[in-house]
Amino acid sequence: HDTIESKPLLQAPEMETNRAQETSAPYTPDACLVLHIMNIPKRSTLRLSLKAEAYIILGRCAPDTSFTPTIDLTPYGAKEKGVSRTHATLYRRGEKLTLVDLGSTNGTHLNGQRLYEGEEHTLHDKDTVALGELPIRIGFE
Repeated sequence: HDTIESKPLLQAPEMETNRAQETSAPYTPDACLVLHIMNIPKRSTLRLSLKAEAYIILGRCAPDTSFTPTIDLTPYGAKEKGVSRTHATLYRRGEKLTLVDLGSTNGTHLNGQRLYEGEEHTLHDKDTVALGELPIRIGFE
């Protein structure tokens, strides 16, 4: 697996949870998280390991800031597809992988449902996440 440095989760933010977390298939400690970036001229796949109790930020770089998200989606047309600089966060909590919209301008969708800012949603193998208009298929290997 390619390992992308994740940041330790120092203090869990207060977030609402959804019912899907109670029945979620586990994201096991040895699982590899696979992000299939779809609807771009050349489909791309990113494989990464996410350490326990850690998070990554999905977003894009911008020339007027020095901030770089953990996963920079700029090469996949992120700006044109409405991805914010700090769009969403993936958290690993034990055997669960969760997604949180960070107040993005063009929204985050999970399997077609719009997410509200700050709400935590459990991800499952084969879920589809849309950051703005950039779809990403989630996979566990």
